Amino acid sequence: MQFRQIKDRMKIVKMAITSPTGAYFHVDELIEVARLLGLRSADEISAVEEDIAREAAVSGDLQLAFDLCIVLARKGHGYIWDLCAAIARGPALENMDVDSRKQLLGFALSYCDEESIGELLHAWKDLDMQGQCETLMISTGSNPSKFSLRGSYFNSLPKQSIQNICFQASNGMNTNNQDVHLDKIKDELSAVAKTLAIGDQIDWALSLTENVKVLSFAASQLLWLLDLSKNGEHDTKLITGKQYLNMRTQAVVTILSWLARNEFSPRDNLIASLAKSVMEQPVTEEEDIIGCFYLLNLFDAFNGVEVIEEQLKIRKDYQQICSIMNVGMAYSLLHNSGIGTDHIQRKELLKMRFKEKHASPTTNEIDTLGKVQSSFWREWKVKLEEQERLTDHYRALQKIIPGVETERFLSGDSIYIENEVLNLIESVKMEKKHILKDILKLADTYGLNSTEVLLQYLSAILVSDVWTNDDIAAEIADYEANIVANGAKTISTLSSIVYPAIDGCNKLRLAYVYGLLSECYLHLESSKDSSPIAYHDYQNSDIKFAHYYRVIEQECKHVSFVKNLNFKNIAGLHGLNFECFNDEVYACIEESSLSALSKMVQTVANIYGNSLPEGFISWQDVYKYYILHLLSDLESKATNESSSRTPEYLQSFISKLKHSYGSCRTYIRLLSQSDALGIMKKYFTVIIHLYSSYRFIPDNSTWQDCLIVLLDFWTRLTDDMKEIALEESSGETISFNPVCLLSCLKAFTKLVMEDILSPSQGWGSIYGYVQCGLIGESTLEIYSFCKAMIFSGCRYGAVAELPSSIRVYVLELMQYISGKSIKGFLAEIEANVQPWEEWNELLYAGSKSEDVDKQLPDHKDSSNRFTNTLVALKSSQLVALISPSIEITADDLLNIDSAVSCFLKICGEASNNSHFDALVAILEEWDGLFTTMKYRERETTAEVSEGGNDWNDDWDEGWESLEEVENPEKEKKGDSPAVHPLHVCWTEIFKKLISVSRFSDVLRLFDQSSSKPNVMLLDEDDARSLSQIALGMDCFAALKMTLLLPYKGLHLQCMVAVEDNLSQGIPATKIRDVELLILIFSSGVLTSITNDSTYGKIFSYICYLFGNLSNQCQQALVSGKRINSSEDAENPLLLFRTTLFPMFISELVKADQHVLAAFLVTKFMHTNESLSLINIAEASLVWYLERQLHLLQMNEVPVEKTCITLKNTVGSLRGKMSSLIQSTLSLLSPRVR
Repeated sequence: MQFRQIKDRMKIVKMAITSPTGAYFHVDELIEVARLLGLRSADEISAVEEDIAREAAVSGDLQLAFDLCIVLARKGHGYIWDLCAAIARGPALENMDVDSRKQLLGFALSYCDEESIGELLHAWKDLDMQGQCETLMISTGSNPSKFSLRGSYFNSLPKQSIQNICFQASNGMNTNNQDVHLDKIKDELSAVAKTLAIGDQIDWALSLTENVKVLSFAASQLLWLLDLSKNGEHDTKLITGKQYLNMRTQAVVTILSWLARNEFSPRDNLIASLAKSVMEQPVTEEEDIIGCFYLLNLFDAFNGVEVIEEQLKIRKDYQQICSIMNVGMAYSLLHNSGIGTDHIQRKELLKMRFKEKHASPTTNEIDTLGKVQSSFWREWKVKLEEQERLTDHYRALQKIIPGVETERFLSGDSIYIENEVLNLIESVKMEKKHILKDILKLADTYGLNSTEVLLQYLSAILVSDVWTNDDIAAEIADYEANIVANGAKTISTLSSIVYPAIDGCNKLRLAYVYGLLSECYLHLESSKDSSPIAYHDYQNSDIKFAHYYRVIEQECKHVSFVKNLNFKNIAGLHGLNFECFNDEVYACIEESSLSALSKMVQTVANIYGNSLPEGFISWQDVYKYYILHLLSDLESKATNESSSRTPEYLQSFISKLKHSYGSCRTYIRLLSQSDALGIMKKYFTVIIHLYSSYRFIPDNSTWQDCLIVLLDFWTRLTDDMKEIALEESSGETISFNPVCLLSCLKAFTKLVMEDILSPSQGWGSIYGYVQCGLIGESTLEIYSFCKAMIFSGCRYGAVAELPSSIRVYVLELMQYISGKSIKGFLAEIEANVQPWEEWNELLYAGSKSEDVDKQLPDHKDSSNRFTNTLVALKSSQLVALISPSIEITADDLLNIDSAVSCFLKICGEASNNSHFDALVAILEEWDGLFTTMKYRERETTAEVSEGGNDWNDDWDEGWESLEEVENPEKEKKGDSPAVHPLHVCWTEIFKKLISVSRFSDVLRLFDQSSSKPNVMLLDEDDARSLSQIALGMDCFAALKMTLLLPYKGLHLQCMVAVEDNLSQGIPATKIRDVELLILIFSSGVLTSITNDSTYGKIFSYICYLFGNLSNQCQQALVSGKRINSSEDAENPLLLFRTTLFPMFISELVKADQHVLAAFLVTKFMHTNESLSLINIAEASLVWYLERQLHLLQMNEVPVEKTCITLKNTVGSLRGKMSSLIQSTLSLLSPRVR
């Protein structure tokens, strides 16, 4: 009931804690009671624990109070700080070490009031000192007790008198000795401290008697710490914060801390001892800097000099020596700068100095060195710098050349220095050492030629096997400009030393050397260096070596993977190695290296342009050699393995042949047309080496399959040959025609597959063909193929199975072989084929057999029937261009009527220019057949009946042979020209051509027919109908067309139409009509035009044409154009000058127009006006005509191409000119002549 009346629950807990029964001891139960009372927050629980701790302290239970204080300190319960401070400064307890005390004091300092801070800080320092001592005791295993009285003054909280302390120190000695011990303590203290830091208290006795703690520490700890600081056994380093200190140093630090705690000034020897401890080896640069900081606290700065010089003497490591020297120079600079005793300023300056990392003194610093204090520091700094320089030299020498005699280097022994440097350079040949910078530094330091040393080093690493190109490039990267700048020396070194020492198969290293040479030559060229090394005495002076070596470098890299290629046999220092080049390339040709070697050959050849020696390999020869080598292997296998006479072996060999071609097909397409076709032919001829084993093979399906596989391969091969032959060639003349061979092979394969030819016949045929074929035009190829088939036992029945396109050629050849000429192929066949006397007997030996009877229908004249079949086949090929469904048979060509009917039917299908051209070609094929027949009938029928098997003796007088003019003596006088038997067909063709305004083609066809004057293409009715059609379209064209025909009435009719047209003016398209002038002269109508005034406008038009053409001739001559050249397709000005104008002058003279003729000649000859008073016109006329006659007799005027359309007509005019001019000259006055 009483507890329930208390509202403050914490008060109830406190009552329970303070009960006299010792309830505070039950901490957990009290906390549980508090929770039951509702005190559950962290702060409330901490408050309960605080009350328990305080009650325990009051009751004397300090251990429990300590444990609870530790817990509350960790929780940050600040209200307990005073108890924590009291326990920390109280007596020793179980589990309470110095760190625990420091933890409690630290917590108390965080929450105490201002008045208690000073007192707690002093207590903290005392604890820290005690902690340092305990650490040293544990680490060293020593105890201060043997140096001082027992116990620790830290545990003596009550104040002691001087007598008690001295008594403890003397361990029971009498009072008279107390002064002795006090003096001893004073001596020890004075050894480490100069005086008190505050006031003028110099009396040590008074200081000790007034400060019991100082006396206690000096009596119990100081001697022990001094002994540790001097004992060399305690050099093991301890981790203290971020610094690693040995125990001797820690002892000194502890003494210094105690002195500072009690405001004593330490003596220099103690500070120097600390600096030495920090700087003891092994030492880091950071530790040296710390040591320098310590030395700056010395009262006498020269004591620091002694420490630094001592360190210089004992140190051996280069880095440590450099470090202490830097410390010494910084130390001297700081003391010489006049900063004085301002330790803060010294500290900042020292930090700044070391941040500059050994920077050279500024101008201001140097001035200060000369003005402030004594010269000692300057001299000492100079001494340090000199010592540092020597140390650097020594270090550098030992690093670069271990074991070198440094003194000889430093003394300047040039011979020794040079030998050692050369030996060092030689060593990099066997061991990769990146020492170029060091070697060049030695050269600069000791007076060697840096350029020579650099080039020697470069030579050594270039000829070494342990250095890669990348290693070399990285090594000389910083000196490459210097190497190139000394181009002449570098070239000499590389040429005389490096290049001969490098293996030619080490192409990557050679490429690197070539690259350096290129850069050097480029520098010499750009700087216009005139040194002899820049210009080699070489046969091809056009080579720029910078470009040459750059190209060679690239190609050397590209072929570096070709193992056995010795690149020195490809290229030398001054040009390609022509003696070994070809052999070296050929020796290394493999499939993997083909492309690279070919590209290399092409690229290096381009350097020389057209100045390569004869026989130098081309890039295509690389592929050619490889392919021929593979074929040679196949041929060798075919010869050496000839005993394997089985179809399986033949199949295997064909497979190898196909695989060889498949792998080489791409390479073949890279060759020239002739080389490509030549190699592809070898895939045919390779079977010659097999024939000895397969001369007689069984006629069964297995061997038939082998033959079909071979023929299929050849067909695909020929198809590729056709593509190559159709490509634009570079001026090459390709005589071989694979198109014809392709058709033959397809037809031949069909014969084999359909069992028309047996395997033995097929094998014999292809063997016979490859022996004599593959060498000429289609005519010769077909001849060779057919001859091979016949010799192998094939009869005409097999030939008849060929496609019509091939059968045409075969029939033509068969006709010629039998001794008959053939239209269209006469020149080719006569040049390549010889008639075969035994042909008739062989061809018709089996004529009674069924096969031949089926192929040759019954006819009285088998020769004519054979000819008709041939012409029909060729005509069918042509008519396919018009309509593939139309086919011309031999029956269509039995007579003229059937032929005309067939042709008119074809004309009905023709609708465009290509169709019209096909019609002309068809009629030309028929022309020889029917004109010969007609001519033969007119001459005699007796010769035809006696001809027997003489197949059309005169059939060669076809269209192409119309240029051969018949012998006039053989013609009967008074015979009128006969009309062409196919004139109706020709009329239809001309109508088609006129309908599309192809008048030039009409004129050309008429001109061609004029070469055979006994045959006229059209009768007068046909010509009249055509002229009427032409007059409705172009009267000038109609006139030209009729002038080519011998029908005078049509001439006059068309001339009237032209006269009427000219009354309206000369059309712009007719101002240069040379064709009309040619036809007017050839037809002889000029006399009618000249004498008949009805045609005055035509005569004026003719004069206009001559004037216009004459003007064009004169302009051409003035401009320097050669009008006598016959290179152009047509040259109308040449025709005008050499033919038309002389004929016109002659005709004018014959028409008694002498004055006009002479006037035209003088104008044409551009006679000088000053001669106008002299009558020279007639003389000029005579001279002109005599000159033209002379040119005709000398045949000096090339007029073959002056007018392609009227070629025959122009030729006829030229033939008449001589007699015309002679007759004209006879009409002129003999006096003038």
